[in-house]
Amino acid sequence: MTENDKNLTNNQTSENTDKATQMANEGKHLQDMMALIDNQEKSSEIADLSNKPAFLTINKGKRNEYTLEVMFPGVAKASRLRDDARNGFGGIDQTYFMKEIAIKELIVRPKIYSLDWFGRRGGYDDAFNKIYGWFQDCINGEPYREED
Repeated sequence: MTENDKNLTNNQTSENTDKATQMANEGKHLQDMMALIDNQEKSSEIADLSNKPAFLTINKGKRNEYTLEVMFPGVAKASRLRDDARNGFGGIDQTYFMKEIAIKELIVRPKIYSLDWFGRRGGYDDAFNKIYGWFQDCINGEPYREED
């Protein structure tokens, strides 16, 4: 075997060793990532917010302040409801959300039958903002905290 052949063989052996080392490192990385994902699945679990009452104060600090009791229907149903409330541009249709979702699916107390209820109390936009904010927080697994 010539000196050139020996160098080629050594280079090929070195390349094969480098590839084997790289594959072993990638395999170790893959195992580490799989273990991380498994651990995060367990450690990232949060309390389920479904069917737990929340209380939203509307017109806070005003003469016509009132409180709504709302209940989250769960992520799967909430996601579908939110999709139903989207307009043709992808935004939330406030009237549809309040009439078809907030009143019929989310507000537990007081019992509200139409949007006219808000005409006798005020705070319709405040109610929408609070209800939709709470709704989004729940979808994202964050318990709602009412701001002062």
